[in-house]
Amino acid sequence: MRRLRATLFLAGTGEAPALVAVTASEPGEGVSTLVTGLAGVLAPGSRVAVVEADLRDPVLARRLGLDETAGLGEVLEGRADLAEALTTWGDGVTVLPAGTATRDPGDLLATARVGEVLDRLRATHDVVLVDTPPLGSSVDAALLARRCDGAVVLCRAGATAREEVAATVSELTAVGARVIGGVLTMVPARRRRRRSAARGATGSVRTAVAAPEEEPVGLPDEEAAPAGAHRA
Repeated sequence: MRRLRATLFLAGTGEAPALVAVTASEPGEGVSTLVTGLAGVLAPGSRVAVVEADLRDPVLARRLGLDETAGLGEVLEGRADLAEALTTWGDGVTVLPAGTATRDPGDLLATARVGEVLDRLRATHDVVLVDTPPLGSSVDAALLARRCDGAVVLCRAGATAREEVAATVSELTAVGARVIGGVLTMVPARRRRRRSAARGATGSVRTAVAAPEEEPVGLPDEEAAPAGAHRA
């Protein structure tokens, strides 16, 4: 996960993206796992926020054991203020859980209120990671990615077809989103070792190999999850 951080955020000479959407083509490709793991390695020395923007099938906050009294859904509908919906996890990572939306998620994520929420988090954090649903099931990720500095697309080793990835990238660029990276997830350990030397950049899109499939879900690297989730 630390090598992934270096590939996506530290490589090159340009300004590092502050607001990043993470998505995939289909469910089960490891978006929430990668977001929490990356947040965990970025947190020491950086102000990191995670937005659980999958309002249709949220899993991130539940996996982390966070209190979901209020979240993004309530904030977007005006039923809660952003400050009261924020939670802190691990080494000072700010988390905005999905909460509960009573309106259609697509309608909520298309409103200007989303941009206001992301801008407020950007103003107080160095990096904001946005956990989005797969593009194969809705356009939610595209609506979110176009408001971010860049998008990272995940594909599952041995499962995601090349055509699916190409379609996802095309859908993102069609709405004006900037794809800054691609990550191969759930790679068997032996394949990961062979690919390590090949990791690099193709054109303007950085590529990386994520953690092996044996890595515990939701944990950064091989370390235990930071203890103590509590309200900010």
